[in-house]
Amino acid sequence: MPDEQDSRVRLHPDGYIEMTFFGLQSADRLQELITEAKRLASLQEVPVNLLIDARNGRVGRDARSFSLMLGVGWVKNLRSVIILVSDDPQNTVGAKESGVIVSVLTAALRLQPTYIYNEADARAVAAAAQSS
Repeated sequence: MPDEQDSRVRLHPDGYIEMTFFGLQSADRLQELITEAKRLASLQEVPVNLLIDARNGRVGRDARSFSLMLGVGWVKNLRSVIILVSDDPQNTVGAKESGVIVSVLTAALRLQPTYIYNEADARAVAAAAQSS
């Protein structure tokens, strides 16, 4: 089974930043992923979306993880955050739609994340920043 070290951040060919979680993200690993996502966003000269694929992993619900998310701060060219989640009730590893996470990310990024259950739809929304 993949663990948090398999989690990654990359610039997708369609122009959005994709963060993929595997397993439960420790605060240290979450910090690494956030740092890389912010670096990639800063290299873009156009608005960019962030797609978080949380179907196979999630962020811990501990004070340090929440503090890290709150500390992300505003990213000037980040247009939206899309969180891809599984609608499979048997999936106990992946993230679920969460009011707490919405509140934390909204406070940190000044953007309310959008939860989407369909991968094609999530990717289409994430790619929309490039065509707008």
